[in-house]
Amino acid sequence: MVAQIDRMKNELDQLLKDGWDMLKKEVQSGSTAHEAKPTAELVVSYQTWYTLALGVVKQIIPERYDEFKAMYKNEKGITKDILQTYRIKDYLDGLVITKQVGDPISVKICFTTCFITQIGILKAAQAKIGSYLVDIASIVQAELFDSEIDAANELNEKGFVRAAGTLAGVTLERHLAKVAANHGIVLTVHRPEISDYNEALKRNTVFDISRWRFIQQLADIRNLCAHVKEREPTREQVAEMIEGVKKVIKTYF
Repeated sequence: MVAQIDRMKNELDQLLKDGWDMLKKEVQSGSTAHEAKPTAELVVSYQTWYTLALGVVKQIIPERYDEFKAMYKNEKGITKDILQTYRIKDYLDGLVITKQVGDPISVKICFTTCFITQIGILKAAQAKIGSYLVDIASIVQAELFDSEIDAANELNEKGFVRAAGTLAGVTLERHLAKVAANHGIVLTVHRPEISDYNEALKRNTVFDISRWRFIQQLADIRNLCAHVKEREPTREQVAEMIEGVKKVIKTYF
């Protein structure tokens, strides 16, 4: 997951750099502001850039997706308000617009304005990517926890009571580790267990006494399942524990 996050950030950084480079080269190219003569390099490079950037915007800030697309092409076509409706695609197609003979519209300025807007939207995606990736990581982890809870339920129903309780305990321990991390709590205990996280969260006022007691009860059942020399846990106890763990991972963050 960490490698995927780093790759997405790097790809977005590169897209922004490529966008600015294309824009600067085109602005500095030989054609005047009134001419619609995009460089061949821009025509080829922009299409790839646009496709990649469009995908990023759709994934990270979908609320800006339509706006990003609208800067590339105006679906309604060019109207009398040319400066407001001329788009990047028009410029790439070499479309020259004149109000009257000898009075050309500054199409390069129209192109530049639209491209800057797209880069700005992509910059907004860069600002949001951190929280977006945290959300994705949370979703993936939540799905994993759900799968583990389902597996624990199945084990318990088939009579593998100790295994079910132990698996549910592992899920609870990992979730509490995430809760502690979310609140900036660092444990110095080597290989902390459920009770260690529970104590630390209570000590830092993340958990009140009632939450602490509830989780401690779950930890007691988990210990009963994990230690063979202890008395045999019942299927009802483990079923209660599994439901308790499910509640914790859905409500304690």
